[in-house]
Amino acid sequence: MKFFNLFSLVLLLGAPLSVQAAVTLTTFGSSSAPSFTIDGSTSFTTNQTASQLGVTGNDNGSLLAGGFNTVSIVGNTDTLTLLGSITGAPSSAFKITLFDSAFNTAEYLGGAWTALGSGGSSTLNFSTAMGGFDYSSVIGMQLDTAGPPPGTSINATFTGLLAAAVPEPTRALLLGVGLVGVVLRRRR
Repeated sequence: MKFFNLFSLVLLLGAPLSVQAAVTLTTFGSSSAPSFTIDGSTSFTTNQTASQLGVTGNDNGSLLAGGFNTVSIVGNTDTLTLLGSITGAPSSAFKITLFDSAFNTAEYLGGAWTALGSGGSSTLNFSTAMGGFDYSSVIGMQLDTAGPPPGTSINATFTGLLAAAVPEPTRALLLGVGLVGVVLRRRR
């Protein structure tokens, strides 16, 4: 019975601390209105469907830039994650940059496309930002490639941008109070 009471107390106090799953902020699709609008591209052909943005072409030191129409983060986040996959992964370097409404940037320096694997789904975490990047106001994305030997092709698919929830400070406070309660209860 004592174990059950202690266990119940821990569950009750720890309930508000449940980890929130990542929230999909936007897809790259184009159902009735595209959620990602392509502003400019060099050497890449793009294909948007209702659920994804396809990028194909030869990697000759190319660029693809565009803007998000419907990104909205409720609450705080310290990580953004880009979902996608690639086939025909060349060994060249690439960089993906996110822009906030003040045009501060968060970058993912990819090293080589081969780091994403070929044919599988990959996640790119933007956990390091520069210049006071505001994760709650992402408005654009740019893909830059370094260009391997001519003729190397890329076929990338981007499916979504996610935000990981950050626990609020009150949750940490509740955890501390809960742990103190458990310790005091145990001493009795």
